[in-house]
Amino acid sequence: MTENRSPLSFTVSEEDAGQRLDHYLTDKVDGASRSALTRMVRERAITVNGKPSRKAGLSLNAGDEVMVRLGPPSDAKVGESTVEAPQVVFEDEHVMAIDKPAGVAVHPGPGHLTDTLIERLLALGTPLSKTGGEERPGIVHRLDKDTSGVMLIAKTDIAHEALSSRFVEREVKKTYLTLLRGNFRPEEGVIEAPIARDPRNRQRMSVVRGGREARTAFTVAGRIGGYSLVVARPETGRPHQIRIHFASMGHPVAGDGTYGRGGAPEGLRRMFLHALRLAFDHPMTNEPIVAEVALPSDLDDTLRTLAGSDYEPLMAKALQDT
Repeated sequence: MTENRSPLSFTVSEEDAGQRLDHYLTDKVDGASRSALTRMVRERAITVNGKPSRKAGLSLNAGDEVMVRLGPPSDAKVGESTVEAPQVVFEDEHVMAIDKPAGVAVHPGPGHLTDTLIERLLALGTPLSKTGGEERPGIVHRLDKDTSGVMLIAKTDIAHEALSSRFVEREVKKTYLTLLRGNFRPEEGVIEAPIARDPRNRQRMSVVRGGREARTAFTVAGRIGGYSLVVARPETGRPHQIRIHFASMGHPVAGDGTYGRGGAPEGLRRMFLHALRLAFDHPMTNEPIVAEVALPSDLDDTLRTLAGSDYEPLMAKALQDT
């Protein structure tokens, strides 16, 4: 008999108090649609304070303990995974930086229980922190499923706590490259627009008055073929922040089907958003570390096709601006 995976566990904060259970979990669990969560409620797979919830619309209180049972794991054992392990770009005994591929969810959730980044990390056979729980070993921050690029992983609990604090204090400097639809202006600046769940569509986030503070600094590297290559530096870490901020300015990320209806250059099969660089102080030694992952081939090919002979100066400007 196969046992279920350990459940995901959440404690409702003061800020999230009053939310419906299904709205709360669509924000917390990757790939969790309201229909999937409603089904899980019927299957008694979601508990609040140790008791199965009877309705998806249950209003939550601060301090409530919410658990989501994810179902049985695959038959593969840790260390015997057939999925490809992520490329490691920096590693020591406390922390590593990896190249997260596009199309891979960070941790298990409804709709993707297997082939997650967690599974790929476990395939490396390296120790990971347990601070985030059994379902999220080593995870101190996330990238969207369809975003590629550099991600930090904690290997020890003490490193996990230190890195988490650095993210909260905005001491980790994040740099992304993104291709926006249209000729975006001005040349540089900061978008300050609060983000919360979209009141008209609870499956997505949006700029909402009274939402959580969100800031994204940007520099335009160049404009090519009706698109703009932009260096984005999010100063906060709200879900989908870069995508929402630029879409709110009328220039969604190319290929973003959620916030931009998917418009993209020919041949691009996903959104053009890549985590290029993370700069941080080592959690144990305070030594400055810069971890960087170059554009993957699909995004690089798109730029080369759009820019033609202007590709080299365009990329030089983009990298200079980082």
